[in-house]
Parts: sequence; C-alpha cells; structure tokens
Amino acid sequence: ATLVLNQVEKHDVTTPTTCPGYPYYPCGTISGTLTQAPFYTEKSFAGLDGDDGRAVPDTMGAIGPNHFLTTTTNGKIAVFDRTKGTHISEQLLSSFLGVPSAMDPRVWYAHDSQRWVVSAMYSDGDTVVVKVSLSSSASLDAANWLLPPYTNTFSLSQNEGPDFPTLGIDANGIYLSTQIKASNAPAGYRILAFKKPDVYTNPSYQPPPPLVITPQELDTWCIQPAYNFDASPVGGYAWFVAKGPASGNLGGQIYFRRLQWNGANPEWVGGWQAIAGSYRDYYDIPQKTGTNSVLLAPHKDGTALELGNLGSLLMTAVIRNGYLWTCHHVGLDSTDGDYDGFTADRSAIQWFKLQVGSGGLTYAAHGRIYDPAASNPYWYHYPSLNVNAAGDLVAGFSGSRATEYIGAFFRGRKANGTWMTRLGLVQAGRGAWTGGERWGDYSATSMDPTDDSFWTIQEYADPAPISNRWGAWITQPRVNNP
Repeated sequence: ATLVLNQVEKHDVTTPTTCPGYPYYPCGTISGTLTQAPFYTEKSFAGLDGDDGRAVPDTMGAIGPNHFLTTTTNGKIAVFDRTKGTHISEQLLSSFLGVPSAMDPRVWYAHDSQRWVVSAMYSDGDTVVVKVSLSSSASLDAANWLLPPYTNTFSLSQNEGPDFPTLGIDANGIYLSTQIKASNAPAGYRILAFKKPDVYTNPSYQPPPPLVITPQELDTWCIQPAYNFDASPVGGYAWFVAKGPASGNLGGQIYFRRLQWNGANPEWVGGWQAIAGSYRDYYDIPQKTGTNSVLLAPHKDGTALELGNLGSLLMTAVIRNGYLWTCHHVGLDSTDGDYDGFTADRSAIQWFKLQVGSGGLTYAAHGRIYDPAASNPYWYHYPSLNVNAAGDLVAGFSGSRATEYIGAFFRGRKANGTWMTRLGLVQAGRGAWTGGERWGDYSATSMDPTDDSFWTIQEYADPAPISNRWGAWITQPRVNNP
C-alpha cells in the first residue's frame, strides 16, 4: 500500500516518514510532506442559542482572564468558563442593565484597566445604557458592577429613535456612538464619551452631554469608535471611522474623525476626512429601505439572507501598534476578487489597515476574503476582526451557499502576509435557518488578556433550539509559530 500526502497541514506533530508495520501485513510506503498550518484551533465550545435570545441575536462576546462573557439582543447575558467551556451563570440582559428591553448589545474587556464594559439600547425609551465592572471578574453579581449603570435618554423628535449603538475604548475613555433614525432614514448621531478614570473613582459620575453629528456632516449608517490597545494613543486622540455613500460603481470611501479630551469634556479635532486609497473596486451593498431587495446571500433550505439590512457598513475597529484595522462585507461579481460593474454574485469580507498619525489616518493596505469558485460560491458576511501585538490578524464571519446551511468560519493572516490555506471552521451549519431574511447583525473577535491569543464568537444555523434556529459558537484560534 502507498500513502501520498498532498496539501496536508499539521500542528504539533512529526511528519510521518516510515511505516510502523503490522504483524500480519507488509509495510507500505509514505511519501509527501505535511506543512505547518499558520493558525490552528485550541478551545472550541458552544455559547448561547436561539432559546436564549431573539431571532436576530446580534452575536456578541469577549474573552477575559478567567471567563468568556457573551450576550444577545433581547436575550441573556452569560458567563462561560474559558478553560472547560462550561456555562457558569446567566441573567436576562434587560434585568442586568435595568431596562425593559436591551437591544444591540456590545461587550469589551478593557485590557488597560482590567474591567468589563457592556452596552445596549432601549429603543422605546430613546435610551442607551453602559455598565462597567469593578474588577476583572465577569461575575454577574451586582456587587461586581458599578451601580446604577450609566443611562442617557436622548431628546429626540417624535418620529426619531436610536439604533445600532457601537462601543469603543482607549486609555482615556469609553465611547458610544448611536445612530438616530427618523422614519427608517438616517438622522445623524449622538456620541457619548466617558472619561477614565473618573468612571471608576466617582460613584456619581455622569458623562458630558452627547456630541451631535448631523446627517449633513456625514452621510452614513454607522460610526465605529475604535478599541485602542496602545497605551499612549497618538495625540491622545480617540478615533472614529465610518464608510461614506457609494458613488456609481465605486465603493464608498472610508472616513475618520478624532476626539480629544479638554479636561472632563470631549472635543472634536477637525471634521470628517476621507481616506484615499485603491480600495474602492467593490460592490457597496446599499442599505435596504422599505421592501426593496438589495443583495441576497443564498443558503440551503431557507429564505436568502438580505445583506441590505446592514449594507456594507463597517462592523468593527481596533488599533494596535499604530495601525487601525476595520472590516465589512462587500459584493463581488466574478472570481477575481474585484467588482467590475456587473451583477454581484457573491459577498466577501473586506479588511483595512490604516496608519495612525498625528495628522490623521492614511491608507496602508486592504484585502478580501472571498470564494473564487466559478459556480456555487460561498457568500461570506457579518465579519469581525482583531489583531495581536505581532500584527497577525484573525477575522471571524458567517458563510453560506445554495447547497449548504449557514456556518461560522474564521481566517487568519500572519503579519508577514501568510494566509491560512483554507478557512478555519468554527461550526458547520446544522440545519435550515427558518428565521427569514435577517441574520445576526454582527459578530465579535477579541484578544486574550493573558496571552494575546484570538477568540471569536460566531453564529450558525442550528435546528435544535425550540424558539429560534440559531446557535453561537466560541472558538480560540492560535497562531502557529513553530
């Protein structure tokens, strides 16, 4: 017998070159080699599922020193043991935050202050809520969290309401950006800034009044404040990024703006500035309005996902070693990774690397994770990313095609440009998604404060839950440095 190894990767094993033999049969030959996999999976376990949240979960979570803290829209917030993957405790997110309902949650673990930050909104009350822990523990016990949580009720017109709050952190503050909608059209933003360490030392601290951004200042559907790992942010700035509107066959430009603290008050430094670069050859998925279909991602035995529910808005933003990284899903129309002006026939994950300087952000690099298959390609959507101190990147996202259920994946890129040959599987789709054209609006990828490894939480289709047919899976991808 002959065994030939071809395109086989390894981690922590010795390449077999001899046959150990067998008592009753002659030994065959083994040829070929195993190459080192640039990334591998260590921990992998189930998170919350459709019985723990609503039909569109907004998959969210982060890793801490001892636990993984995760939550879902109008569902539960739960603590998992990071080593064993066991479910330790849970509460209704609304009860934890003290509001009637809690939507669009966000979770970060702040590495510098070693505390948790959780945010969400109560849309019926025009209110956003931020809750901060007193320690590095993820315990949901009230004694572990600052009470009461910080709440801000915006003074909005009758037809206006908050939507899609996003959360960022740096050494100086905590930042929350909330879109304001009027009859489902963008009506500007409110930016809340919480000064550190006042948040931790003053029990009666309340943030300054929100900064107002009008739709005339920036025409977009989402602003992402960055999570900044750098201990000394350049210029002391907090950074905000957003994608502007599409222009013909060109994708929308990426914009940035800076915020600086003047004592206890946040102040803008300049206006919104566009970032030049050769990244606009993509189909910019427009935001869906009304009943029009925009771009439908196929999957097996279900209604296609309407990617226009979110469009190509930026999904996450992190700063590491002087570079800001962000990502979103975009449309392509062929196998070459570009958009040439024809009907989009697949979606891809687009990432950006932007250099942070005292004068602003400048383009450094970008790339796309896509399926080049000529027929029945995968559609990749709803990404998140993060970057370690070495400059390695991991993106987590959902994926589907006409012949497969919606699954969850990750892909890693080393700082030297080496990609994983194949996608890493977080969890394969286990059945048909029957929740309609919506999917979880975003996902999360975080960095381990103990060893700087990656963790990602992603959604997949799962027929097991009784209420809603989705599950969330938590995975720890690691960089293979032999």
